[in-house]
Amino acid sequence: MGATCKDNQKICYCIDNITQPNESIAQIIESRLVELGEFLEDRQFNEKIPEQFRNFITENKFSIPNNLNINENIYLKSPLLLKSGNIYKGNWNENVQKHGYGEYYIETEKKFIEGIWYNDRLVYGRIFYPNNDLYEGYIDNFLPNRKGKMFFSTGDIYNGDFQEGRREGNGTYKFSDGTKYKGKFINNKFNGKGTLEWTNNIKYEGEFSEGYFNNHGKIADNEGEQYEGNFQNNFIDGEGKYIFEDGSTYEGSFSVNLRNGKGVFIKKDNEFKYEGNWANNFPNGSGIFTKGNIIIEGTWKYGSIETISKSNAENNEFNRDDLNFSAQIPEINLTPTRLPHMNIK
Repeated sequence: MGATCKDNQKICYCIDNITQPNESIAQIIESRLVELGEFLEDRQFNEKIPEQFRNFITENKFSIPNNLNINENIYLKSPLLLKSGNIYKGNWNENVQKHGYGEYYIETEKKFIEGIWYNDRLVYGRIFYPNNDLYEGYIDNFLPNRKGKMFFSTGDIYNGDFQEGRREGNGTYKFSDGTKYKGKFINNKFNGKGTLEWTNNIKYEGEFSEGYFNNHGKIADNEGEQYEGNFQNNFIDGEGKYIFEDGSTYEGSFSVNLRNGKGVFIKKDNEFKYEGNWANNFPNGSGIFTKGNIIIEGTWKYGSIETISKSNAENNEFNRDDLNFSAQIPEINLTPTRLPHMNIK
């Protein structure tokens, strides 16, 4: 049934498969609404809404989830300037509560909302923020809550769980450049198990804490280079295994993206192996060098052999320069601190 308007458009009501209320109910509603505030013209309300939001509303029809269809007597009303300073334009129920579809402007926050109300409580809608961010989803106390989608003015998009306005639970965050995180959030931050994938085909799968790579994880590219092991605050740190693009491997201890402590490096195709102590990416301290059947124990200082303590080789069976092999160890490229968006908290 179409809308019926009374009293010069001040009071309108529409009925959906329900008997039209009588005039006395309409008069009661009118008198009580007057107690709540002052009626405005549509023009006065529209002036409060930024042009880009009004254009968005016109071009993108608001859709209501099936579980929120409200099929009751609903009274349509001209914009009402409430005593709080906020403005409401939309539907009311016969208890004079905002009920059904309505638009709402919060003066103190310069925030515009359109959505579905139920007995004076906004439960679902779109929130337009003064910084041009846009949220669509479930709402509680005028904040994103439960499931929803946030479109940031930067071009970033978040789709997932909210709690009292915060990203909390499971969700997907896509940056404007295409980088994407999928996993757990706590207090807006990557927290728990998740996957972060960059557009250059580098991918991290593992644990996050306070927005950082922390504890166990794996980072890899599509060229065969990868690291699996421990992270601390976005650094490769602790025990782990690094596989280089050429097939060489290092397994052992790391500290702030560097080989530090005990570890084993095996050059591609088993050309040689070094097992021992490392400092700042270089063999440093006691270690064992193996090449074919030759085994040499000795002491290294920042990549250069200092002393040979034990060898099963004759002097003419190896070149001492073979023991200064640091230049043959590939660089660690998959360091999270070099990647974009690692400062996002």
